Amino acid sequence: MKNVENEIKKTFINILNQRNIDEIDVQLLSDQLKITRQTFYYHFKNIYDVVFSIIIDRQIEPSEGENLDEISTHIINSFFENEELYREILNSSANDILKESTYSYFNKALNYYLKEHSNISFDARKDIASFLSYGISNQLINCFKINGYNKDDVKIKVKAFLNEQSLNSIVEGYLNNI
Repeated sequence: MKNVENEIKKTFINILNQRNIDEIDVQLLSDQLKITRQTFYYHFKNIYDVVFSIIIDRQIEPSEGENLDEISTHIINSFFENEELYREILNSSANDILKESTYSYFNKALNYYLKEHSNISFDARKDIASFLSYGISNQLINCFKINGYNKDDVKIKVKAFLNEQSLNSIVEGYLNNI
């Protein structure tokens, strides 16, 4: 069964060489694979579920003990390793899937980081990580979508927000205002 799922994802990516994501539907994939629509639906709910599965396959997982530089470098490298696919996703109606997975990566990584490097409550950690993750993931995606930026440019933009000084200021401001 995993083999069929992998074939569906592989065929989807191959079709992306000729069409935009928004032009790919279940019938097209089923015809290409010579499977029934029912077989497709046994494995995936819809095309967006295929996109989600592909992103999850390629997604990196943050680890406890990573520093801020490693957190940003890992996700930026992942974006540029999957550049063509991610740009296609961001220019389609499936863009929220990549945006959400990027936010989730930063949120999880920053929760790990704050747990290890600060003495703040769980709720404070959750609030701060969520706030920062939203801004940083949007910054990464906006820079990535602009074709003029290369990997080093994007790293500079993201690290302007994700650094010790900024993080410490946000933690201090949060703690002083609650």
